[in-house]
Amino acid sequence: MSHKRYIGSLQLAGMVCTVLAVANMISLPMSLTELSLQDSLYSFFFACLYCIGIAFLLYKLAEKVPGKNIFEISRHLCGKWIGGLLNGLLILYLLYDLAGLLRLHADFFNSSILLRTPVEFIILVTVMLLAYFGAGSIEDLVRTNDMFVPLYLLLFFILAPLLFLNEIDLTQLQPSLAGSWSKPYESGILGMGAFGDIILLGAFMNNVKDPRALYVSLRSGIILSAGIMTMWTLLIITVISPTTASRIIYIGWILVQQIHITDFLDRVDLVVFSTWLPLFLVKMMILYLSILTGLATYTKDNSYKQLNMMTGLFLIMLSTVCFKNVMEVVTFNNYGIFPFTFAVQLLYFGVLFAVLWLRRRGKHELRETNTPIGHALWLGLAGCFAAIIFGNFFGHIRGFYGIVSVGCYILFLLLTVIFALTELRRVQMRSVKQ
Repeated sequence: MSHKRYIGSLQLAGMVCTVLAVANMISLPMSLTELSLQDSLYSFFFACLYCIGIAFLLYKLAEKVPGKNIFEISRHLCGKWIGGLLNGLLILYLLYDLAGLLRLHADFFNSSILLRTPVEFIILVTVMLLAYFGAGSIEDLVRTNDMFVPLYLLLFFILAPLLFLNEIDLTQLQPSLAGSWSKPYESGILGMGAFGDIILLGAFMNNVKDPRALYVSLRSGIILSAGIMTMWTLLIITVISPTTASRIIYIGWILVQQIHITDFLDRVDLVVFSTWLPLFLVKMMILYLSILTGLATYTKDNSYKQLNMMTGLFLIMLSTVCFKNVMEVVTFNNYGIFPFTFAVQLLYFGVLFAVLWLRRRGKHELRETNTPIGHALWLGLAGCFAAIIFGNFFGHIRGFYGIVSVGCYILFLLLTVIFALTELRRVQMRSVKQ
């Protein structure tokens, strides 16, 4: 029997960034700017709050039923039949999510890079890669992710603002929050749907030793992902303009192509793409492995090895049959996923916590989950929300108030990211000492 494989706090936070941020860079900003134009900058604040709520629920489940993943917890609490139905619903959601992501990946390659390669062949090759990693374990994916995430974050946070410095036009942010007050909230709903993928990491929550480390790692990764996507949306708005961005499907790819370092280095997009693509594939691999982990709960030996190839073949059929063209894929991934996500997660967690409430004996004290840095983190998020509310009330009166709102929002979000990384570092150091 193989030894237990554990995921470190920094590794889990890196997985969160890959799952939430990297895969959503390519087409999600198009839908956000289509709804809210320059006000789409605020979209990921609401997605961040929603994901932190899901992370807290996963933390409470790991605390009440330690040593099990979310699928095993469902069977443990609700029994074989009801738990099996709940797991089947969650697996169905993850399958459709992966099918849409796989088809988006194939259509992007077919229209941008491999112009003469059929979409079906791209799907087949990609699923073969997923099945190869599906024969391994989460440890293989974590180590692969560890190789590319630091390089990508370094490239994104340090080089990206410098490379676009001559292209940025801050007047594209104006007028901020001067129109309908509901615009940032409408695009925020799309952000919540895109960030709903956080639940798939529940399939690996038994690979984290400490439930609190699980919560801090998930929360830090979520906040960092919100910061990444906010910065990415800011670059798209200020470099390309929100009106143009709302009409281009693969707007992330178009933005990278705008990088020009003199006439001799005008293909920097290939360097960026070589770091982005492996992480995009890792996101699909994590999603695929979480599906296999859920299917393994229906087997006697809890092994998914024999289900690997059959699941891959079903995924090829699903991603090929369900979508006729690229517009259907984009509509599903950006607009149609939120109702499905919210309904499945509400039902899933609602049943689990209802059973926990019915089974509890005596009163359970609510344990403190925040350190002083954690409280500062929440104050930073409160500052972000205050900036949005200020812009809602005063942005239409004078354009200067909208500029102040944008500046305060970005400042508070940056402080929140710093607090989250500081807390994550402390948790990682504590786990190393133990």
